Parts: sequence; C-alpha cells; structure tokens
Amino acid sequence: MTVAGTSYIDVVIIFFTKQTCGYSAMPRRKFQTRRKFQTVYYRNCRRFPQRFQTVYRLCRSVGQTVDRPVYRPMGGLGIFGLPCLIFLLAGMVHGSQLEFPRFSVVEATLQRHFGQLEGDLISRSDVEPILAQLEQLGWTVSDSTEILSEILSANDFLVRTLRSPRGARFAAKVSGYKLIYDRLDRISAEAGGQRMIRDLIKLPDGARYAKQSPRRGVPNMTDFLPKNRSGKSRRVADYQRPTGKIYTQKQLVKRLKQSYLQDLRRAQQ
Repeated sequence: MTVAGTSYIDVVIIFFTKQTCGYSAMPRRKFQTRRKFQTVYYRNCRRFPQRFQTVYRLCRSVGQTVDRPVYRPMGGLGIFGLPCLIFLLAGMVHGSQLEFPRFSVVEATLQRHFGQLEGDLISRSDVEPILAQLEQLGWTVSDSTEILSEILSANDFLVRTLRSPRGARFAAKVSGYKLIYDRLDRISAEAGGQRMIRDLIKLPDGARYAKQSPRRGVPNMTDFLPKNRSGKSRRVADYQRPTGKIYTQKQLVKRLKQSYLQDLRRAQQ
C-alpha cells in the first residue's frame, strides 16, 4: 500500500512512455494540485505527437512530468509497449484500491466544505458530497451508509428549526453547551416538545434554560414541557446521555477517523 510518494505504477508509466513514444520520461516532481501539474506538463509536451496524449491522460492523475524530452520515432508500441499497457491498466485498477489519502487531507476537505456553512449543526445532505469527494481522493468509506444513518436529515425538525434566523441565533449561543443537540433531539420526540423548542428560541434569554445544569432557581428545558397527569414535570428518558447520533462537524471528524483507521488496517492485511 502506498499512502504518499512514488509507487510501482509510476515506474510502469515511465517505462511505457519510453516504449510507446520514444521519450525520455523521468519523475521530475510531485505536484500537489492538478493545475500546477498541467501547467508544467503542457509546457514540456506542447509539441509532442498526438500519440503521447493517450499516455498523458493515463499519467496526469499520478503526477508525473517529462524532463528534457528527446523525440525518437519508434513506430507503433514497440516491443514492450503492449505488455506494459496491459500491466499499466491492471496496476491502475489495483493501485486505486490500495492508495489512501492521509487523514490530514481528509480533515482539510471537511474544513473546506464546512467553511461554507453557517453554524456547527450538520445534516445528511451536507455530508453526502463529502463522502463523494473522499472517494475521488482514493478512500471509499466502507461504512458510509451507517454514518449517514447517524446524521439528521435536512427535513428533520431540529435542523429546520435551528437553521431558521431565530434558531441560528439561539444555536450560536448554546452550541458550546454539553450534549445540547442530544437533549434538544430527545425533547423534540416528546409530546409538546417541538412546540416548546419553537417557543424557547423566541425568548431573548432562552439560552439560559438550555444549560445541562442551570443555576439554582432557573428552570430546565424539561420544565417547560406539558405536565404529566399528576401535574409534575415530565421526565425525559436518558436526557443526560448522548443519543449516539452525529450532530456537529467535530463529531463527524471523530467518526470518520474511526472508519479511516478501520479501512486502513483492512487494506494492509
């Protein structure tokens, strides 16, 4: 398995390029972005024959370039051209299954994507494009379906409410409270819970009631729920415990890190 650097497939591409087009191809440098790579590659290969463009299309995703090309017409694929092409294509399929991006690249992808969103509450539709991007980087998350099932949908009551103008202001004040989204999610499943949350975010001091342990004399969010038959405050089951769902970007990074290590160990076996 190759995480970074030059793999055996790079050597195959170099050898195949020499046999096919008669060029002296050597790995010059690795380019972090495709734009930089294409700029240097086109500068070196501007007057190459059309035959080399096929090799270029195969090579450009690997990040190779040509240093001091020397044209030597050979005609056809040469003696070793066809075997190299078969080995190259097989290596590309095999290599794509083994090469993983570094987890720092995964984190950068998440930060770049979530930087366009307001607030830290995420929905399923926010994460689906990220999983597609990670697959393009070389990592197909094996338990992506399970991860998506742990995230609220965009149509969920909590997501719609906390992304409204009033809800966003409320969420900005309480986002640092422990298990705030878990507790709000449990309350929304109770009878009268959704109405209570809608009323709570309208209060200018609604955030003071959302703390896990409010000050003495300050009612808890559960105290605003409709009373039970005996007239006492309703008790929400597992109110102080996590639901096991993924609500925030930080929780998603932690969950993806677990999947990453699991898939990495599986690929190394």
